[in-house]
Amino acid sequence: MKTLLITNSFDETSDFLLGDFAPGQVFRLNYDLIKDYEIFFNNEYYKIETPFLSIEKHEVAKVLWRKAFLGSEHFDLELTKFHAAEYKYILREIMNIAIKEGKFVLNFPDADQFQGKIYQNMVAKKYFKVPETNFISSQRSIEVLDKKIAKSLSSKNFSDGKVLYTTDISGKTLRPQNPFYIQEKISAELDVTVVYVYGKIFSYCLDRKLFNGLDWRSNPFELAKFWKEYHLSKDKLELIESLMSELNWCYGRLDFLLSGDDLIFLEVNPNGQWGWLDSNKINGLFAAIRDAIDPQLPIPISRLT
Repeated sequence: MKTLLITNSFDETSDFLLGDFAPGQVFRLNYDLIKDYEIFFNNEYYKIETPFLSIEKHEVAKVLWRKAFLGSEHFDLELTKFHAAEYKYILREIMNIAIKEGKFVLNFPDADQFQGKIYQNMVAKKYFKVPETNFISSQRSIEVLDKKIAKSLSSKNFSDGKVLYTTDISGKTLRPQNPFYIQEKISAELDVTVVYVYGKIFSYCLDRKLFNGLDWRSNPFELAKFWKEYHLSKDKLELIESLMSELNWCYGRLDFLLSGDDLIFLEVNPNGQWGWLDSNKINGLFAAIRDAIDPQLPIPISRLT
């Protein structure tokens, strides 16, 4: 039996994870290189192969879609719009079949399209403090009061390739006819990130004194080594479980700020990266993810939306 992993060729988390499996246990389909594969499909059967490896429907024990299509720039650029759509359709059919057969693991690849950041805030405020949040697109200029930051909802790049990280906009003027996702600026000592894997919770922290600015993601590779395991109290663990249960997600990386004794919720990424948090494979996170996709192990009890 094998696991079918659908991802892209620049997914470092998958690279890290697959190094622990024997050749042939996991068949990796990189959708940005889709033309490198031969795909055969009919009403009862499918087969995907390369010159070196193959996988057939009856061999599939589990299917994991590690990342959704993030945009046309992450699919094969040589494909026409029509051909790209056809390939995407058949890959989603493989996912749909796996779901119906109970073989899909972790979350749906586009789970956050159904429960995005705004909705998450609405749910999370039942369990945690949540920053005051606004989305604004106005026909006139708007002056921003102090203690406000701007973030991206979609996490897409600008046309020049730049990224909008968390940015202080206190005292700034917002341009008219532009979308802005704005939050209350929180003074915090630690970034806290929590990885939830089928009821197992792994928590980590990063001292905010170690980086300039507001967003550690502006220099993630340098800061990766400074994340440490962090103990969460029993009541905080129960609140995280309640939140994930209400979202109906079996996996997610939850981001918080720690301000005094308050754990302040920011967002849940239902398909988030995690490899740097257990790069030595010693604190249990790597093992939990590995076991979830191991074709030789039972499929975990799942909550899928």
